[in-house]
Amino acid sequence: MKILSWNIRGLRNPSKVAALRDLIISEKPGIIMLQETKQNHKEMNKVIEQQRQYRGSISEARGALGGIAKIWNQGIWNCILETINQHWIKTTLENKADQQAIIIYNIYVSHHCKDKDSFWHDLKDSLDIEENTKIILGGDFNLILHTR
Repeated sequence: MKILSWNIRGLRNPSKVAALRDLIISEKPGIIMLQETKQNHKEMNKVIEQQRQYRGSISEARGALGGIAKIWNQGIWNCILETINQHWIKTTLENKADQQAIIIYNIYVSHHCKDKDSFWHDLKDSLDIEENTKIILGGDFNLILHTR
């Protein structure tokens, strides 16, 4: 399984869309997670539709902040369930070859987020209800672990 995760910092520039397309062609990822797309639904859908064998889910940007997209190769994965909020796209994907399910969180928490404690509690609550399923957390947490 090949997963691509990229804080793309905006997809309004055609050169970034081209770079994403080239990366998809060369690497052939099964799953793509984009953070900070700075796109609304309509704009992001245009980008996804250009990738013929891919489908996706979108949490649109709030003004010039944020925006998340999860894109998967529909030849490999079936989307069983998705939950979208301002901080993550949680997708349950089932592998078509072996029917194994996986839950993938594509997370973006802005460094401007004033309520990171709430985000962590919400994420913990969401993770606590999952049983016997493989889970992958990825994205941009904008988290500082140590200061000097």
